Amino acid sequence: MSWNYSGDPSKSNKDAVRFHLGDTDNNHEQVNDEEIEYSLDQNSASISSTVLSLAIALRNKYAPYVNEKTDRVSIEYGKMYEHFKDLVIRLKKDSVVAAVPYAGGISIADKTACQEDTDRVKPEFTKDMDEHRDGTAETYGDILGG
Repeated sequence: MSWNYSGDPSKSNKDAVRFHLGDTDNNHEQVNDEEIEYSLDQNSASISSTVLSLAIALRNKYAPYVNEKTDRVSIEYGKMYEHFKDLVIRLKKDSVVAAVPYAGGISIADKTACQEDTDRVKPEFTKDMDEHRDGTAETYGDILGG
């Protein structure tokens, strides 16, 4: 398993993931390159989704560990768990997109833009679909032949 970080997140998606995850110290490696590549593949190369999924994985990794202390050394896994738990919460909040409803054809400019769009599929039903070319409207009696 390998671990590499160029120091420039713009060089690769892997380095961007490391940067956003905070996994940039080669003396304190969190995830290896293969795990990042796998997660990028699973998340359609989306950096933000990959960072979130790896943060969840790291949160889950540290969840069962407890803090340990010997004479002069202490390892505080609880802080690691809290850090990744908070990161997951923050990333989820950042990823929420406010949906803005859109109702087409309300403004005159919008209606005109739709009508002038040559690539737009012509609607099957229109307001004046029952009118003859001479401007007279077709009636139910016309349809029945009477």
